[in-house]
Amino acid sequence: MADIGGALGIRGPSLYKHVSSKQDVLAQIMIDTMNALIHDQQAALAEGDNPALRLRRVVEAHVRYHATHRHEAFVGNREISSLEPRYRRRVRALRGAYERAFRTVIDEGCRSGQFTVGSARLASFAIVDMGIGVAAWFRVGGEHSADDIAYAYADHALRIVGARSRAARSRAARSGPGRASREDRR
Repeated sequence: MADIGGALGIRGPSLYKHVSSKQDVLAQIMIDTMNALIHDQQAALAEGDNPALRLRRVVEAHVRYHATHRHEAFVGNREISSLEPRYRRRVRALRGAYERAFRTVIDEGCRSGQFTVGSARLASFAIVDMGIGVAAWFRVGGEHSADDIAYAYADHALRIVGARSRAARSRAARSGPGRASREDRR
């Protein structure tokens, strides 16, 4: 609280006139972070009905947020065990909804034949975790911009789910069920 107060030009204890506890401040940071992630995720999901494009956009939003809000993301991902149970349940519920949206897109891609991953749940965990890691190392002014990282990670995510190109899907459809060409099996 002393650091926060110092940054605001007031004494740390004076902050308690505005917030009831450190716990409330931590919880609000984590809840606000999840709400911002969910807002960006929903905007990305609204960009169309093609699962590959939707996954690309949602991963880009996820990675971009973690690159540009590093401190909030770091706190949100490392301090959950510090929350009181009532706040922890709320943050976990938000996290669960956030991850399930990734999984839903992956499931849609599997049903449409665009993705070939064995477990949408494991794929969504891997993709979410991959993006979270960006907060630990990304630096503005580094070798790559936040957008560069977002685009590259979206490419990685599509490989994780076994995304098939439009041409490969067309060849598989022409050759019939279970008759994928040699190129499609690679």
